[in-house]
Amino acid sequence: MHLYFHGHRVTQSLSIKVPLEGTGSQPVLLSLKVVPLKKVQARFKDRYALQPDIDLAQYRVKAVVDWVELHFQFHKQTQFQHVQAALARTLSATPYIKALDKGPGGVSSRFSARFQDPPSLAAISSACAMLGKKIGFMMPPAIVGLEVSIDAYPRSGKDVDRTRMTAVFQRTFFTERDYWTDARDRLRFVTSVNGATTAHRVLPEDKAGRLSDRLLDPTHITKPFGNTTVYLGANDNDVSFRIQNKIADRRNASTGTMVPLPQDKKRARIEVTLRGNELAGLKLDHLQNFRTFRFARLQGRYFRFLLPSFRSSEHPSKAVGAAMERLEQIRASVFAMGGMLALGLMDVKRQTYRKSLLHDLKRLLRQRGRTYRTPRTGVGGTSDYVAYEELNRAVSEALRKLDEREQMAWERLDKGGV
Repeated sequence: MHLYFHGHRVTQSLSIKVPLEGTGSQPVLLSLKVVPLKKVQARFKDRYALQPDIDLAQYRVKAVVDWVELHFQFHKQTQFQHVQAALARTLSATPYIKALDKGPGGVSSRFSARFQDPPSLAAISSACAMLGKKIGFMMPPAIVGLEVSIDAYPRSGKDVDRTRMTAVFQRTFFTERDYWTDARDRLRFVTSVNGATTAHRVLPEDKAGRLSDRLLDPTHITKPFGNTTVYLGANDNDVSFRIQNKIADRRNASTGTMVPLPQDKKRARIEVTLRGNELAGLKLDHLQNFRTFRFARLQGRYFRFLLPSFRSSEHPSKAVGAAMERLEQIRASVFAMGGMLALGLMDVKRQTYRKSLLHDLKRLLRQRGRTYRTPRTGVGGTSDYVAYEELNRAVSEALRKLDEREQMAWERLDKGGV
């Protein structure tokens, strides 16, 4: 069995064109290499994976806390500027403060505070301790939002290498969470022209807004741009993701303004935003829980990167072999266009359809006094996916180093520093 991509037989690698937003922009090529699988599990016998042909050693991978949002409940009412001033005294940046249940004169006893790019969680804790002494908390500050990012900086500093890494994030990131039932959650990306933004769905939908069976035809998948932001999950979800080619800060979609980053600060980024029940499940409901939390725990739940595998063995039946070959061609094209998220949904739909046929087959065999023998090896779907080990190791190391930096910050705080 050989893999064919757009009618061409693939033996060692294939190249996909990553489009760029903007008139006249030339697409970036991302090469995918054929990698034979050397795993002991029977389901991987005579299979190979498609893996991005990219040298991850040429990227500096770093995990960071993007922002933390807290809620404060004070014993007395005050104004937001007093809360902000008290926090800013011990932080390098001024947090964004919002009064909740604001009364006459703008006073309130409840506030939210967002700490963007905090120097450390220990620094936030120290600032909040000073705030508590000044105004007085009714209860410990509650964590209501947290965003953590994995950044990949190309050592070359070249735009093309950053875009290529963004395309790798787009295609190998995977989650089994249901982001398909609710239309607001679905995979999408946004383009902007003169301040006017347009959202594009990656996967096809029918006129009623339901996912279309045309997903099985890769030509109906909208390939994301390599220089735009891809979203998964509604903005108010307990868990949502973004993948972006980050070249600017403080973007304002309504005005089309932004602050460009210097070349050495530009990077490919994948970020997860956590709220509500998700934070509670991680036991991150109050500020003091940060002291013992380990960010390495986030990898298996949120930063998971996989590769698809494909059959490579011939089938004794030419008809069955041709059908298998066509299926694998479609799967490879879906992966190239929409990544593991699109392929995962396609395989789930295929498995659901297969189960319905299998149910009818078993009933027919029972009527004839025969039984169905379940195959001992995997029959497709997520059982055919393999870990993108090199990228997962790089992310694991980045999260471990984030934990080290945070632990050192807590130790400095315990010694009287910040």
